[in-house]
Amino acid sequence: MKAILEPIHKDHIVMFSLNAGVEVGPRPPGVPIGQLRFDGENVVDLADPSVTEMWVRWMNEAWWLHVIPLPGTQLVTMTWQERKRLVEDPPGTYKVLSQAEWDQSQTDEATDQADNRSLKQEVAALVENMTYQKIGQRIDNAWGDLTTAQQRAAMKSDLKNALRILLYLAKKELK
Repeated sequence: MKAILEPIHKDHIVMFSLNAGVEVGPRPPGVPIGQLRFDGENVVDLADPSVTEMWVRWMNEAWWLHVIPLPGTQLVTMTWQERKRLVEDPPGTYKVLSQAEWDQSQTDEATDQADNRSLKQEVAALVENMTYQKIGQRIDNAWGDLTTAQQRAAMKSDLKNALRILLYLAKKELK
C-alpha cells in the first residue's frame, strides 16, 4: 500500500493510495488515519501498546505527535492514552502529568471557573444600574461615615469585594 505524507509533518499520513505516494506497507484495519504515522519503514499505530515514546510539539494550538524526530519536537515517554495529560511545564518543556496531578489540575480549573462565574454574577449585580455619578456618591457616603469599628469593617469588606472584581476584570482583559 502507498500513502501520501504531509509535507511538513513528514510522518503524518494524509491518505492511502494504490498508485501514488510512498510505499508504507499494509494499513492496520479499523484504525483511524489520524492515529497512524509512518516511521520510514512501516505504518505505526500510535495507540499500539508497544509505542511508549513519541516526538511531541505544540503548534497551532494543538499537540502534534510523531514517531520520528522533527525540528521543534521533544521526545516524551507516553502512550496514546496518556496524551490527554500532556502539558508544557515549564514553558518549552513537555511532560505527561501523573493521574493524580491531572485530577488536581482539573479540580483547580473547575474551582477557578466557579469563582469566575460567581464574580461575573457579582459584577453584573453591582454595575447593573450604576452610573459614574452613583459610583461617586457611594464612595463619598462610605468615606464620610467611617466613625465606628463596624462601619470600618463593612468598608473593608466592600473594598475587598471591589478589588476581587477588579482583579477578575483585569485577568479577563489580559486573556
